[in-house]
Amino acid sequence: LLPLGRLILEGRGAIAAWDLHALLAAVDRARISVRAPFRLFHDLMAEDWIAREVKREFCRGLLACPPEARRLKQRAEALHASIHADPERVLPYPMMWLELIRLDLRRWLPGLQRHAVRALVEDIGEPLRDVLAEFFLRPDRDPQGADAVTQGTLDLVRHHAEELGPDDVRSLLRKAIKRGSAIVRQAAYRVGAERFGSVFARPALRDNARVIRDWANKLLMRDTVKPGRKANLRRRSSPSQDE
Repeated sequence: LLPLGRLILEGRGAIAAWDLHALLAAVDRARISVRAPFRLFHDLMAEDWIAREVKREFCRGLLACPPEARRLKQRAEALHASIHADPERVLPYPMMWLELIRLDLRRWLPGLQRHAVRALVEDIGEPLRDVLAEFFLRPDRDPQGADAVTQGTLDLVRHHAEELGPDDVRSLLRKAIKRGSAIVRQAAYRVGAERFGSVFARPALRDNARVIRDWANKLLMRDTVKPGRKANLRRRSSPSQDE
């Protein structure tokens, strides 16, 4: 997808954040695969032929950050006004541009916000702690969007735990468990169990969400095989000296 995407983007002249929104919307609507827009997103963020500021404008617009989101909205309104003034002007524009006037990519693919949060740090170079402070448990009228954004911050916590230090990691995870949705709580327990051992997930056995309790039960059962039983299993599987 990346070579074709580059051809389309560069064919329109100077690449802007709006163009990235339209391209990803087009890939999603093409129904190539569920993961196709997400793979293309990561490929685009890794490319140096797209300016860092364009990537930043795109990600922050996707995350509904002012003033980036306002500029995207103004771009849509200007496009709509030009088409209304002269219907023939619709012809040069890709259909995805016209659809994005009515529905922005943030509502279209809410899960993409998770990847945008991580890209701000890992591809664009914004300071880790600043991004966490801005987006961790950020409220949103759209529950899916809110969960996706906080999952993105938990991805950052997981991948940059050494930089944050164990105390800050524990603090962030506990806040997510205390205040987050079931999706966020389970994600936090996963990161904690991976970082600090399965004992971190023990409180999940009392979580209100059954899916979390079931997950925690399986995790803890897997990690609590008694040493004596392991030794017996090894002895039984070893060949006897008489054989």
